[in-house]
Amino acid sequence: MSLLVTNPMPVAPGGTLWATVDWAIDRTVVGNYGVGYLDAINENAIMNLQIPPEFSSIVEAVIIVFPASTQAAAAYSISSEYCLPGEAYNAASESDLTSTYNVVNTVKYEVDISSILTGIAAGDSLGVKLLLRTAAHMVNVVGTRIRWK
Repeated sequence: MSLLVTNPMPVAPGGTLWATVDWAIDRTVVGNYGVGYLDAINENAIMNLQIPPEFSSIVEAVIIVFPASTQAAAAYSISSEYCLPGEAYNAASESDLTSTYNVVNTVKYEVDISSILTGIAAGDSLGVKLLLRTAAHMVNVVGTRIRWK
């Protein structure tokens, strides 16, 4: 049997990149999720991604967390370093060291990181970090998702 498609729908270029936590001092499991567990000021989780050659621009970029406590103004610093082949690992870097987030214990929260990826380009290697700045707050870092076109 053969199928003839006479009016195919156009396929929009783009896709989704996903990275779990590559490094954190503490690792644990929340339900069926392997996470980086941050429970002290200046602990951090790092994720690494490779930007595909077809990349044009970011549609959405987030770090997904499951807070382990409710916090009206959880302070997370987010930062990025990225480079093309032949460049230093930190040829470009961006950060947001002052934003706070209203998070609820065990409820999935997506930290928007698009503001620290303004110069990202096709072929870049990317490192993203979330650093905990709030005392007596704990957070489970699941990973980074980037939707692109």
